Amino acid sequence: MLNDKTISSATEEELERFLKRQESWDLNTGLNPFVPEHLRLWRAREAMLSAIAIFNNPQQFFKAESFCVNACIAWTYLLHHAYTLAKGSEPINSNGKYLSLSDMITKPYAGLHYEQQANLKSVIEIRDDAVHRYLDPNDERIFDALFLSCAINFDFALRTIGGEKKTIADKLTFALHLSAPKLNNTNISLSANLPNHVSQKIDSIVNPTDPKLQSSDYQSVIRAQLVKGNAQDSSTRIINTGQANGVAVLHPTPMNKPRLIATEVVQKVAKRHPGFKMTSHTIAWKYFKVREANPSLSTDEKYCWAEVRGKSVNYSYSDAWVEKLIDELNKYPNAINDWKAKMTS
Repeated sequence: MLNDKTISSATEEELERFLKRQESWDLNTGLNPFVPEHLRLWRAREAMLSAIAIFNNPQQFFKAESFCVNACIAWTYLLHHAYTLAKGSEPINSNGKYLSLSDMITKPYAGLHYEQQANLKSVIEIRDDAVHRYLDPNDERIFDALFLSCAINFDFALRTIGGEKKTIADKLTFALHLSAPKLNNTNISLSANLPNHVSQKIDSIVNPTDPKLQSSDYQSVIRAQLVKGNAQDSSTRIINTGQANGVAVLHPTPMNKPRLIATEVVQKVAKRHPGFKMTSHTIAWKYFKVREANPSLSTDEKYCWAEVRGKSVNYSYSDAWVEKLIDELNKYPNAINDWKAKMTS
């Protein structure tokens, strides 16, 4: 074979490219930037990692614009790859131009449901219409929740389209904090430097009136619980150097959900079922396991959310929980006693 004169020798350039390709395999993802079929996925991952890294960089002022631009690049590469897999051709329209991100969001090959589509459309809208007029870098935190969902949705789509090994989550599970994280600080006002129509547009993005967008796929925040941990703890965590052995377990949860405290739940249910009291409510959440008896962030997020305030854990409940209780009591008037008996038997 070595003496086969029908096979021409590789040039130095070809040899160099071959060796470079062989050295460039990512063993974690199975991707190689020198393989044409891998290139879009590689660039998509890199662009989203850049978006997140820039937004998390304490020395970066213009976070929102940088995140939007890089996130949109990431999504464009990913959906171009999805198009090619589905159609077997390049993502080019009838005018000979590559499809824009806006062209692809609602297409079946994108695999995005309504809330995820709305999140991405809002990120595009911020990039196109708001950010270039956005003058105060301190105000950009109003987009935190939107961007968190954008990144989470991207990783889900990346794993769905490219396979589980393509995830970026394994690169983003650990962060050091020099002080305790500030939780649920949503009291951020829009910049006075913004024109009125831009302020209104931003407000419509971060405070949507569409009830379908009260979802963690549109906007989400991190709930953190400080617990003792050790090096063997494999859960997602934030080490807080201000507290010994402090580990924060992260829980992305929806923004802007109507939240009811326990007394409000009792009042609403009691209007339909006058005998319903706080003790009844305690029996109900224990029976349906919507939260744990001991302070914990583990909840059934359809009905209940937990958040840390100081050293305590506070719970709030959804309208869906009220509706479930009323519905159960309509069907079984003696339900409270039945639930209590079943739990003690």
